[in-house]
Amino acid sequence: MSLDASLLSHCHAIVHRIAPELRGVHIVPDSVFEGLAMPPDCRGFAIESEHLTFDISERLPEHTSTSPVIVLCPNAIREDSSDDAFRDGVMSVLLHEAAHLLPRPVAAGRISPPDFSYLDCAAVRARLDERRAKAIALPEPSPDAEDAVHGWRFLRRVCHLWSRARLAGWDVPTAGLLGNSFWYCSQEAHWVMSLFSELVRLRNATFCEIESTEPPKEFMSMWQHALSTFYRFRGTQT
Repeated sequence: MSLDASLLSHCHAIVHRIAPELRGVHIVPDSVFEGLAMPPDCRGFAIESEHLTFDISERLPEHTSTSPVIVLCPNAIREDSSDDAFRDGVMSVLLHEAAHLLPRPVAAGRISPPDFSYLDCAAVRARLDERRAKAIALPEPSPDAEDAVHGWRFLRRVCHLWSRARLAGWDVPTAGLLGNSFWYCSQEAHWVMSLFSELVRLRNATFCEIESTEPPKEFMSMWQHALSTFYRFRGTQT
């Protein structure tokens, strides 16, 4: 199985159903950005709207779009899964990356992006690509940092996305949802169970609304235990 137009269309349908805030998001294979500095050795990554530089935007279906991007890396996904499980791998990566783009306000309508085309030149493109390469090389913040990429807020969001996908009738596995960044955590299903009552109660809430509420105590207790494991293996203290 390949990441063909049919599967990409399926990915769009899922994201639009479970996270209306992401309506309009681009979902593309990494081959679209061949030759540009992009994260290496990963199954997927997300690009926020404000990081859509000239060289990225011009490779998207709608060059003037201000929508964020989910990039799927089919070769890396295939390496981590059997042929029969490729589709499942794509779905888990899709939800993982969608969680990185949330929360965000629900779009009130199509917004025309400002025109910065007058700045477009070879020197600017080279500088932007250099800055992107340096940003990619930066170490990820600790999971309990205020700007954590894979902290408890992200963990909560991805569980909500998975639950909504299942409630909508899509057979999305929990395996692979967290990726390799949560090596110190319990299995995905345990996190889902710790949030179970919230997943049902807030199934129609926006992700901004979800993040404005206190998470369940059981969930946060599990998170504190996971952090202890993280720092114990690193040999440092919280």
